[in-house]
Amino acid sequence: MNHYFKSNEKLRHQETGTEYAFGSAGFNFITDAGVFSKNGVDCATDILLNRLPGLSGKVLDLGCGFGCIGIVLAKIYGEKISVTMSDINARAVGLAGKTRK
Repeated sequence: MNHYFKSNEKLRHQETGTEYAFGSAGFNFITDAGVFSKNGVDCATDILLNRLPGLSGKVLDLGCGFGCIGIVLAKIYGEKISVTMSDINARAVGLAGKTRK
């Protein structure tokens, strides 16, 4: 059985795009098989983003998945924060890098 918290390079790719709106900002993420919430931004992530207090300084997005939280925060807060994104799943890290560009 495959889990998103384990990197499985043998898993067939099924990259797809998904859109997400946060406030007045729109985002286009790339997801794939073998990553958390491959069908789009999940409800809990949306709730978390909408409930975070104001941020400044360094932010760690540990278990970043395809990058939703880190990318949204980096865009919203701009120079006020420095975001580091990390995940045990190499496929997820690759997707976050593709989306961030």
